[in-house]
Amino acid sequence: MSTELAQLVYEQKAGNFLSVAFANYKLLLVLIDDDAYRYLLRDLLEVYKTFEEEYELHLGHISNPKDCQCACLREPWIGEALKAAWAPTLKRAGRLESDVVHFFKKKDYRTVQVSKEVREHEMAVREISVKNPEYLVIFPFVMYSETTKGENLVRSFLFRTLFGCTAAYPFDGPQKDSTKGAAFFEYNMNLAQVQAERQSLITKLNSIKVPQQVVPTLVSQAKALAERNLAVKHSARYWTVSLVIFSAKAIFYTIILIMFTIPLWVPRYWHWMEKNGYHNHDHSEL
Repeated sequence: MSTELAQLVYEQKAGNFLSVAFANYKLLLVLIDDDAYRYLLRDLLEVYKTFEEEYELHLGHISNPKDCQCACLREPWIGEALKAAWAPTLKRAGRLESDVVHFFKKKDYRTVQVSKEVREHEMAVREISVKNPEYLVIFPFVMYSETTKGENLVRSFLFRTLFGCTAAYPFDGPQKDSTKGAAFFEYNMNLAQVQAERQSLITKLNSIKVPQQVVPTLVSQAKALAERNLAVKHSARYWTVSLVIFSAKAIFYTIILIMFTIPLWVPRYWHWMEKNGYHNHDHSEL
């Protein structure tokens, strides 16, 4: 039967709205620091790469089912649902990799350890892929609806802070020369087309024929996925890096300020001492 999964998923995530907003504002603080931001990108790369690889692995099995014992072929509706929910034009892993390579420069990003939250996220996705691939049906909606709507504030702040860009959405159509380090927020389409793709995610999810007894499980899986995404954004290592860098910068600029102000306040101090007679005391009797 046809079930409006998108609405059910939205209602389930509505309780997390403040948490999502809070995570975005914390993310704004991280974006001030490109050193912390590159570690966030490294983690996001692993998150999206794992999800997209596992999803496309099942699409391959569905297209070529011969001698395949994959769980996605266990029931006919699973394969149809996975194909219907997929949105290849919104894939992010390739663009994230471009950003990561840019920010880590000559260092091989693959040698950089991901956070504990990402490892847990990855294990959960791979376990679902092996045991219950039907749960992947809700992944495109949850993963890509964030990048096409929920991250608009972060995107705008990122461009202004790191790249001096004043537009909230500067990539209005296909770009020959992408802004380095901001590919994650790029799409080979204009803003109206991106919003149309997001609406298409909702339409696709609502049109999928899912057995009624599976719907509550899919909704709970959507909530679990959203919570894992939040856990990645809340990872302590971003805030640790930001705090250390902020403290180091504060100490550095304080020292510079003192060095430049010494020539100004020392002469004035000695002049005040002389004016008040502190330098003329006769201490011979002591």
